[in-house]
Amino acid sequence: MEVKMAKMEVKTSLLDNMIGVGDMVLLEPLNEDSFINNLKKRFDHNEVYVLFEFETVQKTENILRIDASPLVHSVNVELIPECWLIDCEENVVLFHENLKIKRELIISFALSDEAYRSLRDQDKDQCILITGESGAGKTEASKLVMSYVAAVCGKGAEVNQVKEQLLQSNPVLEAFGNAKTVRNDNSSRFGKYMDIEFDFKGDPLGGVISNYLLEKSRVVKQPRGERNFHIFYQILSGASEDFLCKLKLERDFSRYNYLGLDSAKVNGVDDAANFRTVRAYYARDALAKNLYSRLFSWLVTRINESIKAQTKVRKKVMGVLDIYGFEIFENQTGILAMLDEECLRPGTVTDDTFLEKLNQVCATHQHFESRMSKCSRFLNDTSLPHSCFRIQHYAGKVPGEAGIKVLFNELKIPEEEFSFGRSKIFIRNPRTLFKLEDLRKQRLEDLATLIEKIYRGWKCRTRFLLMKKSQIVIASWYRRYAQQKKYQKIKSSAIIVQSYIRGWKARKLLRELKHQKRCNEAVTIIAAYWHGTQARRELRRLKEEARNKHAIAVIWAYWLGYKARRELKRLKEEARRKHAVAVIWAYWLGLKVRREYRKFFRANAGRKIYEFTLQRLMQKYFLEMKNKMPSLSPIDKNWPARPYLFLDSTHKELKRIFHLWRCKKYRDQFTDQQKLIYEEKLEASELFKDKKALYPASVGQPFQGAYLEISKNPKYKKLKDAVDEKIIIAEVVNKINRANGKATSRIFLLTKNNVLLADQKSGNIKSEVPLGDVTKVSMSSQNDGFFAVHLKEGSGAAGKGDFLLSSDHLIEMATKLYRTTLSQTKQKLNIEISDEFLVQFRQDKVCVKFIQGSQKNGNIPTCKRKNNRLLEVAVP
Repeated sequence: MEVKMAKMEVKTSLLDNMIGVGDMVLLEPLNEDSFINNLKKRFDHNEVYVLFEFETVQKTENILRIDASPLVHSVNVELIPECWLIDCEENVVLFHENLKIKRELIISFALSDEAYRSLRDQDKDQCILITGESGAGKTEASKLVMSYVAAVCGKGAEVNQVKEQLLQSNPVLEAFGNAKTVRNDNSSRFGKYMDIEFDFKGDPLGGVISNYLLEKSRVVKQPRGERNFHIFYQILSGASEDFLCKLKLERDFSRYNYLGLDSAKVNGVDDAANFRTVRAYYARDALAKNLYSRLFSWLVTRINESIKAQTKVRKKVMGVLDIYGFEIFENQTGILAMLDEECLRPGTVTDDTFLEKLNQVCATHQHFESRMSKCSRFLNDTSLPHSCFRIQHYAGKVPGEAGIKVLFNELKIPEEEFSFGRSKIFIRNPRTLFKLEDLRKQRLEDLATLIEKIYRGWKCRTRFLLMKKSQIVIASWYRRYAQQKKYQKIKSSAIIVQSYIRGWKARKLLRELKHQKRCNEAVTIIAAYWHGTQARRELRRLKEEARNKHAIAVIWAYWLGYKARRELKRLKEEARRKHAVAVIWAYWLGLKVRREYRKFFRANAGRKIYEFTLQRLMQKYFLEMKNKMPSLSPIDKNWPARPYLFLDSTHKELKRIFHLWRCKKYRDQFTDQQKLIYEEKLEASELFKDKKALYPASVGQPFQGAYLEISKNPKYKKLKDAVDEKIIIAEVVNKINRANGKATSRIFLLTKNNVLLADQKSGNIKSEVPLGDVTKVSMSSQNDGFFAVHLKEGSGAAGKGDFLLSSDHLIEMATKLYRTTLSQTKQKLNIEISDEFLVQFRQDKVCVKFIQGSQKNGNIPTCKRKNNRLLEVAVP
């Protein structure tokens, strides 16, 4: 292992001692010779891993694609030293430890790492699409992807079991779905798509496999040099004799027609005479293909059951699509390409110019025939017209005619009936035109009839399948009902018998338990009397022992107290002596100080001492205030206590100045938007504080204004186009109907100049009122969202009367309406707060009255029309 790791050591820098070109994209010039020389140069210096443009990695959103090419896999494995062939697990470990340095190892690992990291870190589902021709290595690339994901994801018993199931599904599917072809010994003859499901941690939970386009024809017939599916040869080669006997099989391949390697004609067999027998062979082959297809579908279903996720949590998915291999012919023809080129060429393009171009390009080709070509053997070929060419196909000679003559020949129109101009076709006889028109109509009628028949057949079949399905469902429902009824009868009988048996057993057990309980109670009472006697004896002994111990403790305590009192008297006497000495010494020091001070005594000494003392106290006060200052929050009401009485006024003034300063500091932090919000909150406080019961609940709620995203919601595009001004408020309100008191949802819009009401569903504007026509807003003092918008009498918007509305953001709407009206009209909007006010409905005035009452629908206020002049709103 040490030798392998020494060989596979990756350089710390991609530029250090680089041999050749590591990335084939950067190879100059890029051709076959330079490609082989670069591979040989790196091969001679033990640098065998390169990046290929031929193995392209494409990423579109979350879909990663590998375009494989046989050039990547055409390296002879026998030439590679054994030390380079390390297993996949070691490659994964090396690659995962240092992604940037190890990117040269295997490009499939880089792709798998990118998909896995995107799925785990960005929570995005991934899909890896692997394409390429047969033998390009698509199946091996898909196994590398699954091996990498299994190696880098989490560990654990359940996770390891899931990974093992996902990895072990590949050999089974390869045995039943892969076969040897001319280009590849292990070619996938079916398409496979696997969904690997992960949890939020990136651990695999399970997977789902979908198969498609299984090559069923390979079961009964294989091309020359190819084999049937691997499973047939594996069973005959590796199974035991007992197993083969159970399946009634023999180990000799030659005894089975379906396992033959060649399909050649058998001498001495008359195919025409055995035509009917061949029809039986066709039926047999169809049955074999159908059986194998169903067996493969059943196998995929069983694998899905074993690897599916057992939990129902939210999953992330990584899909790996292995597309069915396609063949590429070595020699491609270019007739269709020349036809496309001729059609796109500017100038006059005709059938003759196309035929002339073919004669120039394909004249020397062995499969191309034309009387205008350079080959002389076709000049006298009368079966080939001058205006035609012919291609020798594997199924025979295929003539091709350039021009519209093919159409007229199919329609059986004589050549004398038409002629060609430079850009038009001339018809000599009008009957030919009528014939062409009749043929066109006839073919249209035939086509319409065919379409009608197909449609009617499809419709009848659809109806038949629906009736058949209904019949099956009804029959199954009836059978289930009959079985359920029979089961209920049997179940009730069994329950009754079971209840009788259980009751008898319970009574028997109860008698046994009662007898056992009485015996246990007798034993318990006797034991209790005996333990009580023993406990009383032990209690008397412990009490006697405790009394003796207490007497000893009392005597000892008296002795210790005597010793302590004697020591206390001694200490008090010694302390009195020391205090007397200290007092005498203090008097003596004071006398010496007074004698010394009299030498420097002056008339103003008392005042200076007073001023010095006062200054010292002020200095001490300010120093203490510096260390006891409260926080800079304007709502913090803490303030240090006043230390001296003469500083009372100074202390209050300092508190006021500090509060003003920190309020200014706090205001300086506001943006213009925050200042506007606080100004609106302050305006709302002045309008509704202590007046509206709904106001305290709105203090903590920010004023948003645009509760409906009209500019982003395509539903309101029509409303957005109709309103040109800036929208201050966009909110859904309830408009109260004056007839019955019921509410209808409306969109309330407030702009700089207007108030608008629009339909919530269609977005059509129902009413538009200028701010100058709004005279007053009325609302109750209770905890409800009802308010009335009064309009100016005689204005154009007052034709239907005032608006009675209900909103969950009443305080915000009224405040913004008040500020907007004041800004535009320079007049204050009257806000009336009363539990009873009048509203103008067309020609009538209706009284809106708010009362307290319990509600059936919770805490939602309700409005009810009492009579023609009264609307009553019940507020909880």
